[in-house]
Amino acid sequence: MKHTKEPWVTEDEFIDSVEGYAVARCRWDNGDQGEEDAKRIVACVNACKGLTNEVLEAGIVKDGIVSLSTSIELKSETYCGERIWEDSDGK
Repeated sequence: MKHTKEPWVTEDEFIDSVEGYAVARCRWDNGDQGEEDAKRIVACVNACKGLTNEVLEAGIVKDGIVSLSTSIELKSETYCGERIWEDSDGK
């Protein structure tokens, strides 16, 4: 797997390696969504450190969360005080 190794960091809409190399820039012409997109990309990349692209594309993360939530019968839709699933409209 050849990609910039984790962890990645973000400042505004810019995504960099911790060594300071530019990885990407998220741009959104109609507002501040670029910064939020950069934060989400960095969170996902860092959380998936060590997993291959193939298993990520196959859905291992979502399948794992669904399996875990089913096995322990989560009565809450939150984890550490944060919602687990976004609504279908992205809220």
